[in-house]
Amino acid sequence: LFEDVIECVNNYVTNHPDTYPIILSLENHCSRPYQQVMAELLKDILEDKLYVPFRSSSSSGGAETLGENELLPSPEQLKGRVLIKGKRPPMTTTTTMDDISATADEDDDDDDDDEDQYEQAFATTGGKMDEQGNIAPVKQQSKKGSSSKKKGGGDSHHGSKTVKELAELTLFHGCKHKNWNTSLAMPPSHMHSIGENKITKLINKGGADEWRQYNQTHMTRTYPAGTRVDSSNYNPILAWSMGSQLVALNFQTPDAALILNDGRFRQNGKCGYVLKPQAPLLGPSDPPMAIKVRILSGSCLPKPKGAKTGETIDPYVQVTVHDVVRRSKGDGSSNAESYKAASHTTATINDNGFCPVWQEEEFHTFVVHSPHVAMIQFSLLEADVGLDDKVSDSTIPITCLRKGYRSILMHNKNGTRSGAFGFATLLVEIDY
Repeated sequence: LFEDVIECVNNYVTNHPDTYPIILSLENHCSRPYQQVMAELLKDILEDKLYVPFRSSSSSGGAETLGENELLPSPEQLKGRVLIKGKRPPMTTTTTMDDISATADEDDDDDDDDEDQYEQAFATTGGKMDEQGNIAPVKQQSKKGSSSKKKGGGDSHHGSKTVKELAELTLFHGCKHKNWNTSLAMPPSHMHSIGENKITKLINKGGADEWRQYNQTHMTRTYPAGTRVDSSNYNPILAWSMGSQLVALNFQTPDAALILNDGRFRQNGKCGYVLKPQAPLLGPSDPPMAIKVRILSGSCLPKPKGAKTGETIDPYVQVTVHDVVRRSKGDGSSNAESYKAASHTTATINDNGFCPVWQEEEFHTFVVHSPHVAMIQFSLLEADVGLDDKVSDSTIPITCLRKGYRSILMHNKNGTRSGAFGFATLLVEIDY
């Protein structure tokens, strides 16, 4: 239930008062009465932990409010607070929070065309059939319903908009991206949600620099395509390079993308916030650099899935650099950026997971084009008949690498070092 979720968030913030702000994204399909209940629950449960950016003239009581065009507060200023992302109609100099209920009906933009692909697919198939057994086009029905609502003033579950009580609690207003000139003119509290398919489209159109400029004062959330019915993930590197602050992933699937995410946010005490480097703010200005890696040995390497029985593993190591490169279009009109990966694989050591020794004589050199966002991944695999088994990984931002002989702590598929993975390490030498 909604109330249970808010109670859970409240308990966490109560026990961790110095936590950086928690952002709750409300995908709101509730009727107006239920929205009013939601607003009351948020205020009653979270109390002063809830950040209320905009207040009606009757309820402000002299409390400090955020101006519509003011820059967003920093995470440091919002420690111990809960922020709401949802729908909030844009305010003008003559608009007050008391006018929200009226203007909300006119604001019908979804965050993004791909945001609700499951719902769109259901709407396309209808969920309903006519008397002949044919699928009814729900989109046409909803348009008719919405027009009749405007004429007759009726209210329904699907036609409801954001009520005043909930709108004034909302800091981030999700709005659709049309073009970067329009986006840059929006108030800083307005943010975009960009689907993974649209990420590359915007970049290929030459909008990388404009997107970075937008993210200097605004927030962007990216998310997996709705067609990923297996809850798989997209690679987050490209979204990070654009300066996107909220790169949403399917956390229920421990795949390669989630391993990169774990490595990125293992910095800064694993608090969930990492200071954005200068390059995504100012553009990919860092010169390319060469990273040299030599795999020496391993220690206490477990069997796949931490199994306690079975054959001794035949381990080998794969080193992969995840990077972003800028390329010129054929017509020379503009630049675009794309994800690039380069890998190096060691030899296989037979029947030795306790202390395998590779002792590579030569360094393998990786050219890193975007050091500010690139990551290096150390993957331990077992050679097997047919498909090799993944054993463990460790992913490190290039900016966190240090020269010399280094011990790489390996993690299981869930990003932890428990059980059989508690002592798994690789000894490597790094130079640059």
